[in-house]
Amino acid sequence: MGKVGAIQDLLRGIDKIMGKGSITHAGMPSSAATSQNALTERGMLFLEDKDWAKADEYFERALDQNPHDGQAYLGKVLSMLRLENVAEIDNLVINIQSFKDFTRAMQYATPDKKAMLQEIYDRAHKKWLIKCICYIVKRAAKKKEKEEYLQELEREKARQEAERQRQEEERQRREEAEKLQRDNETTRIHILKYFESTDDQLSARELRTALSRQKLEARNIQSNCEVLIQQGKLEQHKDNTRTVYCLVGRANRMAEQQARLDAEARIAQEQQRKREQQIQQLQAE
Repeated sequence: MGKVGAIQDLLRGIDKIMGKGSITHAGMPSSAATSQNALTERGMLFLEDKDWAKADEYFERALDQNPHDGQAYLGKVLSMLRLENVAEIDNLVINIQSFKDFTRAMQYATPDKKAMLQEIYDRAHKKWLIKCICYIVKRAAKKKEKEEYLQELEREKARQEAERQRQEEERQRREEAEKLQRDNETTRIHILKYFESTDDQLSARELRTALSRQKLEARNIQSNCEVLIQQGKLEQHKDNTRTVYCLVGRANRMAEQQARLDAEARIAQEQQRKREQQIQQLQAE
C-alpha cells in the first residue's frame, strides 16, 4: 500500500507541474495534437505557395496521426484541384460527389464549417447537374441535326438522280427528234429529186425502189409527201404523189405477204426433206 500511495503522490505532482488536462478526452496527448495541427497548418501554407505536391504530402502525414482531421481532408481536395482556398471551388464545374475526401471533410468538420461546406457541395453538385443536362440536350440536338443532315443528303442525292434521269431522257428525245428531222429532210430531198427527174407516170415500185437505195423507210413517204404538198413544193405533182404513196403502202403489204409465203414454203421444203431422209433410213435398215 505504501508503494501505491507513493505512485499516486507522484502523479499528482506531475499534474501540478504540467497542468490538468495534459491528457485529452479522446486519449491523444496534447503534444501529438499540436504536432498534427502543425502538419495541417503547414499543408495550408504550401497551398498558398501553390506547391500542390508538398501540400498533399503534409496533409497525408496529418491524417496518419489523426484520421478524423476534417481540415486535412479538405486540404487534400484543394491540392488535387490546385486551389488555394475552398471558396475557389465555386469557380469550377466538377463532379463533387467523386471527391470522397470532401465528404469526409464535411463529416469531421465543426458544425459551423460543416454548414459552409454543405453549401459549397450543393452549389457544385447543382452546377454539375446543369452541365450534364446541357450535355445531354446538346448531344440529342447534335444527333437530330446529324440525322436531318443525312436525310437532306439522301433527298439531294435523289433529286440529283432524278435530274440526271430527266436530262438523259431529254437528251434521248432530242437526239431522236434530231434524227427524225434529218431522216425526214433526207426523204423529202430524194422525193423532190425523184419527181423532178421524171415526167412519166410514176409507179409505186419505182418510187419504193429508188428510195430504198437511199435506205429510207417507205412508211415515212406518205407523211413527207403531205409536208411537201403543204409547203407547195410538190403542187404540180399533188395528184400523182397521193396515188404513189397509196400504191407504196399497197406494195409494202404485198411484199410482206410474199415474204410470209416464201417463209412458209421454205419450212415446208425443210419438212419434206426430213421426211425423205427418214424414209431412206428405214429402207436402208
